[in-house]
Amino acid sequence: MPILVKRMKSILSLLIKTTSILIIISTFLLFHAGILSSQEQGNEEGLRQKEGIFAPHTIRGEVTAVDSNAIVVKTNTGDFEEVKLTQRTCYVKELNVAKDQLKIGEKLLVIGGFFKQDTLNARLIKIIKTRDDPVRRPKFMGRKFSRHKRFESRESRKQYPIIGEITELEPLTIKGNTGNIRTIRITNTTKIIKESEVEHSEIIRGKKVTIITRSIPHTNKREGIKVIAAVEKEGVLKKGSDPFLKTVSSNEGVNGLPKKFTVEDVDVSNLLTDISRVSASSEFIYGMWLGRGLYSNEELDRAFRVAHNLGIKHFMIEFKWGYVEPENDKWDWTNEKTIDVEHVIKLARYYNISIIPYLDTFMPWGERKKLNPNRGECLGPPSRWGQYQAPDPKEYADYAFKVVDKLKRSGVAVKYVELDNEVSNINDGYQSWNCFINVTAKQIKEFENNAYNRIKSVYPDIMISSTTFSFPGLPHRLYENFIEDNIRRNSFIRAYFEDEPKPEFDFLGIHEVLMGSGSPYTMAKKPENADYEYNFGSYHDAYDIWREILDKYGFNNKPIFNLECAAVRKGIQDAQLLQRVVFARTNAKKNRVMGWVLSQLTGSKRFRKGKGKKRSVIGITELDQGYHLKEGYYAYYTLMTTLACYPNYEGRVMGELNTHKPLIEKFRSDANRVLYIAFIPYHMKLEKALKFSLFVGSSKEIKVTKSNGVSFVTESNKEGFISFNIDKKPIFIEVNEG
Repeated sequence: MPILVKRMKSILSLLIKTTSILIIISTFLLFHAGILSSQEQGNEEGLRQKEGIFAPHTIRGEVTAVDSNAIVVKTNTGDFEEVKLTQRTCYVKELNVAKDQLKIGEKLLVIGGFFKQDTLNARLIKIIKTRDDPVRRPKFMGRKFSRHKRFESRESRKQYPIIGEITELEPLTIKGNTGNIRTIRITNTTKIIKESEVEHSEIIRGKKVTIITRSIPHTNKREGIKVIAAVEKEGVLKKGSDPFLKTVSSNEGVNGLPKKFTVEDVDVSNLLTDISRVSASSEFIYGMWLGRGLYSNEELDRAFRVAHNLGIKHFMIEFKWGYVEPENDKWDWTNEKTIDVEHVIKLARYYNISIIPYLDTFMPWGERKKLNPNRGECLGPPSRWGQYQAPDPKEYADYAFKVVDKLKRSGVAVKYVELDNEVSNINDGYQSWNCFINVTAKQIKEFENNAYNRIKSVYPDIMISSTTFSFPGLPHRLYENFIEDNIRRNSFIRAYFEDEPKPEFDFLGIHEVLMGSGSPYTMAKKPENADYEYNFGSYHDAYDIWREILDKYGFNNKPIFNLECAAVRKGIQDAQLLQRVVFARTNAKKNRVMGWVLSQLTGSKRFRKGKGKKRSVIGITELDQGYHLKEGYYAYYTLMTTLACYPNYEGRVMGELNTHKPLIEKFRSDANRVLYIAFIPYHMKLEKALKFSLFVGSSKEIKVTKSNGVSFVTESNKEGFISFNIDKKPIFIEVNEG
């Protein structure tokens, strides 16, 4: 029995020792798991950090509630997260900093990948204070383990942050905590930021924030370490309450991207931030038409927010006659069932956006006839049955002036006005076959000249359109009598520009929505023995034709303004949008094209109701609930952050019309940087991408941006060439020639 007891004691002692060893090993492993998990997502511009024992957790979204003790955020995935606020929580905002503002002795956090030995290609540089500890250090058994030292010894982990103090500015050089020296390479895509403290009171409902949090021990709650408030463009958003953003909701995916995009596909670092890079020196106008009316105020809130984020300065809004003056001399400026003009005014002033009033010619109390195209009474789609008659010239002038005067007196910037919507279609100038309106060229000039003179008498600086023409013409697939319509169009032009009275206008308004031959980079020849002067069946020479017409009839000083340009085909919205604006830009100097307006941002839910599925593909967003962004949105962002910064067109470098070869157009900035835009005309049926080479100069730094906003930096080879595979979607290639 004593022997048995002795053996049992021995076994028990062994079990205790084994258990102790296992506990120590487990603790050690858990500790290192915390370190590695915390290291895994050091990138402050990356996605949400993985949660480890010691890892901070990042929450991004919109504030829905906040007080001194807690903040609730609706994330971009639609979840609500509550975070405890304490006296230790700090509140900051991030400000963009130029390279020349960096100073020796400042401490930097740098994120990027190694370019060459000991040289870091910086994607993000953040100026941090000495007391800041951007990467947390866990304690274990009374000792601090420095992640900085562990990190800087692992060069293979190229996306981790480097931390160090600036020792030289040219080239930018930092010295790390371990004494390691790093050269920092700043490129065109590098973002440099610093933090500035803000008051807790500035963190309000509707504000976009990023919150760095940590777990509260023994609970499932989190405590806020730092609240980073999103910063709007200076001079645009007012300090204090944000009356419009509070109605904005979101069904977006990670970092504001639609859920169909993945992180690998798109650079999420700045895709939905406010535009700040648009070239101030460019005189070319970039605008957008809101779309068909009947907008709720909530839809307007979202629409203006999207327009502001895209850097739009000119927003075309449809103020239909029946919306604002449903009965003679009875004006309605606050009817949300049509459009709340007062709300439009608040938004336009709030976001500092100029409005282009888009007017129609359909007098609400005027005569209207119900014609049927099936019986040969008119030509047009069923939605256009119900023919209005020409409006009274004085009544039309009153309507046009009242809209402009209402906006101007309310403090809204109005620089351009569009007077009608394509009433010249299916019209020979003397007779109309249009199912929607019966009007002659003379009648159009009478009521539009009246409106022109009425507006100009009070607001002489406002530029007013001619009657608006479709550009370049009607597509074959919609009308079998294409040649007959071309004859009518030529006749209307003579009646409008040549006959008395002469039209009064400041610019020729054109609409590019009917697609013509399918692409601005293809050519449709004029039929043999055609009994008309101008061939409106092809894009490639359409601006040339309109310039020739204006010059022929004595309007040499009148510019051309493309006020509607459609980009609606699902899957190639970005190709349509970018190729059409490039086409307008290449003609800007030669044919005096002053600007280009995308048609459209979105259609209202009420206007689309009952119109069929095809209505849903129109526009580059849908704003019924939250934001649903289409490929055209990202193309417009690329347009404003890239093409808009290069105001000078220098010519075509490569390509021919009606071929399957890439086209390359060349632009230059005022700072002597060059932009090449390469693409295949979007109507071409390509089975696979084509490879091309472009000479840009030996060992030049190249920034390449895809039409969806993804960009990267590379270099040309020693022979001076850069090679890419290209499909229908444009590629933007920026080269610094200095």
